Amino acid sequence: MKDLSGTGHYIFMAKNGCGWNMPGMGWRCAVSALCFFLLLAFLILWLFFYADAYTVYQNIAVVVVSILVFLGVMGAAWASWGMKYGPQMEKYHKEHYRQYAKKPARKAPSKAKRKRK
Repeated sequence: MKDLSGTGHYIFMAKNGCGWNMPGMGWRCAVSALCFFLLLAFLILWLFFYADAYTVYQNIAVVVVSILVFLGVMGAAWASWGMKYGPQMEKYHKEHYRQYAKKPARKAPSKAKRKRK
């Protein structure tokens, strides 16, 4: 992979196996996108065709439960990946973004500059 940005980002990721080509990333992204669009389709179908037969509170409950089911599926899909690759990604971020982590402290203006004002 060619590093066009000059930051070494792609080179580091290729060496350490981080990013989109990590094992398990592809199917989890596919499941995430599929579940999101299925949730949208369900909510649209529910609200346009089935919601009239139920009260407002029942419809709110259906929407909340469908969102909770979506979040549960996302949590189940991504939790194992996070536990397995979380330390590796943390190491990557610490090494790659080290230059941004330590910013010099801002100095207070000197007394001479304050007197001029």
